Amino acid sequence: MDDPDLRRKAETLRAVAHPARLALLRALARGARCVSDLQKILGVSQPSLSQHLQALRRERIVDFCEDGNLRCYYIARPTLISALCGLILREHKVVRRPPEEIRCEGRRRRRG
Repeated sequence: MDDPDLRRKAETLRAVAHPARLALLRALARGARCVSDLQKILGVSQPSLSQHLQALRRERIVDFCEDGNLRCYYIARPTLISALCGLILREHKVVRRPPEEIRCEGRRRRRG
């Protein structure tokens, strides 16, 4: 796989693929929050919170602004997060198929 676009998307998905990071995004979807607020919402230690925020910043999903000694984080790519939330929260109908039908499909694809 040498598709740079797919690699980039995979890195973004990897950055949000953690329950604490999804919780962070949910909290930030309601507006910018300072670090102490985020720490209370998630119930995690400062080092753990910093690690999660750093992973999201690396992918430019969140960013921060400083006001004196307060650092407030916000969602930097709201369109991306809206799309991800739609994908995650949308209910998809799962079609159940008999195992024999699946095996037949696999054989057809191998024959080409």
